[in-house]
Amino acid sequence: MKKLCLLLAAAMLAATFAACGASSSSVSSSEAAHVDGTLEELMEKVYEGIGEDEMPMVGNTELTADNSVYYTGVESTEYTEGLASEAMIGSIAHSVVLLRAEDEAAAETLKEDVKANVDPRKWICVEAEEVITDNIGDLVILIMSDGTLAPKLHENFLALAQ
Repeated sequence: MKKLCLLLAAAMLAATFAACGASSSSVSSSEAAHVDGTLEELMEKVYEGIGEDEMPMVGNTELTADNSVYYTGVESTEYTEGLASEAMIGSIAHSVVLLRAEDEAAAETLKEDVKANVDPRKWICVEAEEVITDNIGDLVILIMSDGTLAPKLHENFLALAQ
């Protein structure tokens, strides 16, 4: 009986650890090393199927050396191009950023750097409920939004690998 209880406890612990790592997983290189399209086209696909009542009005901003740290937490020298999509009302904590790295290895490093350095309270009076960083090949995404919208945006991003 004790062995059975220990075995069940170990199985539940393993399942818990597996679930905790899900928000920053990446798609394997065999699935997709590069997602074709401009960052603007890919951003549209990330928002595809999301209703107007589910998200704020957003505007896109090209990332530069001057604004990179604000949007991503990292310098623009760490990626080749970037695009941010943020709520047009400053009191809404919502940001989606797409970054193109030199290659998949650089994207893995970039993803971790962004995750470690981005500020989910950059809007001063509000904070993003959920922060997700992920990559498909050389394409990195950063999602900072509410707990309902962020997973939907992440699912749409993962669909780009197919």
